[in-house]
Amino acid sequence: MAEKAGKEKNGGEGEAEKTAGGWVKDFARSKLRLLLAAGLGVVALNAASSLAADWYYHKTVLDTLMHGVLPPPVPPPELPRQELRRRVRELLEPPQADRFYKIITGPPGGGKSTLLREACRNLGRGVGYLDVNPAFEVDFGRDLGNAFNFRLQDHLSFLNTVAQPVLGTKYEDPRGQHPLATTRRSAEALHDAAVEFRRKTGRPFVLVIDSADRLARNEDSEKVLAAMRAFARDWAQEGTITTIFVAHEWSTVEKLIGEHPVQSRAGPPLRVPDITPGEALQYLEALGVAPMMAEKCSELVGGSLLLLQRCATLAKAGLPFTEVKQQMLDLIELAFLQAGLLDQTPQREGGLRCIEALLRSQDGGISAADFRERVPDREQQLGLLGRGVVVFDGRRLEFASRLAATYAAETLRSCLPRAVAEQHKLLR
Repeated sequence: MAEKAGKEKNGGEGEAEKTAGGWVKDFARSKLRLLLAAGLGVVALNAASSLAADWYYHKTVLDTLMHGVLPPPVPPPELPRQELRRRVRELLEPPQADRFYKIITGPPGGGKSTLLREACRNLGRGVGYLDVNPAFEVDFGRDLGNAFNFRLQDHLSFLNTVAQPVLGTKYEDPRGQHPLATTRRSAEALHDAAVEFRRKTGRPFVLVIDSADRLARNEDSEKVLAAMRAFARDWAQEGTITTIFVAHEWSTVEKLIGEHPVQSRAGPPLRVPDITPGEALQYLEALGVAPMMAEKCSELVGGSLLLLQRCATLAKAGLPFTEVKQQMLDLIELAFLQAGLLDQTPQREGGLRCIEALLRSQDGGISAADFRERVPDREQQLGLLGRGVVVFDGRRLEFASRLAATYAAETLRSCLPRAVAEQHKLLR
């Protein structure tokens, strides 16, 4: 009986051990199932949030393209310029589809942006207008993305917070990328939305990049400009996006055309010229300048809208014309100084030869070949251009304004041959 009791006792202890072991195993299994469910839940949340974000992303971007990204309102124009308005409108909405991106150029303050903004607002849907930020370091790619609602930062931050500790998954925040990377990302997203836009409307989306000269300031920004030119070329060839670049410096236009002009997808640049003498008088009178003062100011500065605005400001301040003229000549003198024509600079000798040729010219310009003959060095050419003294459109070199010609004839005559100075006394 003692043996039997001992066996029963040992059996009871074994059953207790089995029961305790089963409880531990059940607890471990339940925790494992809970962890597995949590892991699957995170994976499902990751997938669902990605799908929802993708849907919202594409819908928001497409809606933005359909409604257009428009520039701020512009005041009513003082000048009709109907022919220019028609040509700018045709760039935004061509009568026949082509496979080229567009370039608009002309002197600064000549009305390029004003005409383009007005045309964009009149057209409305299907146009995206982006003015390059003066502080380029802010990141052009991010600005392009923000303009079209490419904003997934909040979604990405949530996934980083939830998924990374469990799955070890790290999502990149676009704000931490290189400007060239964000440019690529935004451009590719815009292209995807533009494909859908064309499918719905039957026409390409129009992207306007104003102040493109700001993308040609340094080595980093030039990489972004080259990337946008490459995207514009591919988009034009596909017919999905028509890109319009606006620049006033010919060096920027050359970069937009590319290293192989014959093979370039850039259309012929549309040049917005200065206004005519009659339009200049009309413009000054519209700005509130008395007719006699308006006539003198027009003869002094020519058809540059920017210089006419300066003259109007000085005239309405009550200054006599002699003081207005002196202040304007002082202003253009700074331009000649920056162009290296008043100091001993490498481009001075060749630049003065160009000035002499321009003053001798019957039509106010010299050919590209004559320009390159007098200033053969590329760096010296760039030193002369873009300073408000002379302008070059790839075919002809001209004075940037009548004010520049007046200053050259009056102030630089001691540096020029006597015959040239005598010939142009009428400009005094």
